[in-house]
Amino acid sequence: FVQSKEGAVLVKCHPPEWIIKELQARCGWTGIPALEAIVEAPMLRPDGTMIDRPGYDATTGLLYIPNGDFADAPPASRDSAVEALAALHDLVCDFPFATRAHRAAWVAAVLTPFSRFAFAGPSPLNLVDANVRGAGKSILADITSVIVAGRMMPRMSPAQDDAEERKRITTLVMSGTNLVLIDNIVGSLGSQALDAALTATTWRDRILGKNVDVELPVLITWYATGNNVALVGDMSRRVLHVRLESPEEKPETRTGFKYHPILRHVQRHRRAYALAALAILRAYCGAGRPEQPISPWGSFDDWSRLVRHALVWTGDADPGDTREALRAESDTAASALVDLI
Repeated sequence: FVQSKEGAVLVKCHPPEWIIKELQARCGWTGIPALEAIVEAPMLRPDGTMIDRPGYDATTGLLYIPNGDFADAPPASRDSAVEALAALHDLVCDFPFATRAHRAAWVAAVLTPFSRFAFAGPSPLNLVDANVRGAGKSILADITSVIVAGRMMPRMSPAQDDAEERKRITTLVMSGTNLVLIDNIVGSLGSQALDAALTATTWRDRILGKNVDVELPVLITWYATGNNVALVGDMSRRVLHVRLESPEEKPETRTGFKYHPILRHVQRHRRAYALAALAILRAYCGAGRPEQPISPWGSFDDWSRLVRHALVWTGDADPGDTREALRAESDTAASALVDLI
């Protein structure tokens, strides 16, 4: 208030700096709910129900601001889940997946962001690699992002060293980014910083240029693309592998696709594909999350018990079946030790 001849007058102004610092130092206020993240599409809750009403969701701490029309989602059942899985398979019918398990791994890469707040712990990095250039790796990643977020996936190039990798991870965690694509990997993928981020639930680091440490939750779903990518160190057990095997020397010259251009098709029918992914998860949870006869996945148990089990229950192949071949191809250090012994 400012005093005038007429008395006290309310004047708009910026708050003093000392008030801002006092409020920041409190780090919490009674009666004000915590905000975990902002999402733009329906999400699965830990109890298997779906966040489908815009606004703040008290159960998860998510603020749902839809960027598309997802209203009136139909009830989910085993039959609807089977139909939803068939629709997702049909969408990518022209991509040359190496095996059914690699196709199932792509479906898992779609389901993971929709269930990110329904399971505890991390999820593996979704690696899409191919035997030749132009097989459709980046398009496959963008299809995933358009279904989940309504736009193409934000890209970044592979880091040159571990220090750079750590700084970038800190920046991404602070920004609240949910989807990240490491695009066009040449050679190998893996670093100590990335290994740590993929199995972490919280990230602690010093802000660049400041003597201030931050500790924040890691809510990123990671994706990567490349040709014949070699995984360094312990990276192979942290990767869900989507392999494309094109029989053509120049697959970018192919014609006769069922959906072309496919990204425009996905954008137009985003609601159907997003609800299809959620139908698989909702139906599995509604059935009581029955155990499936598949091996556990260390470090990603909660993700595996939800996403992998839901896919196998619906009738798809086990995405985890891609791990053994990937481990055999990538773990050159272990292979060398075995040969030496």
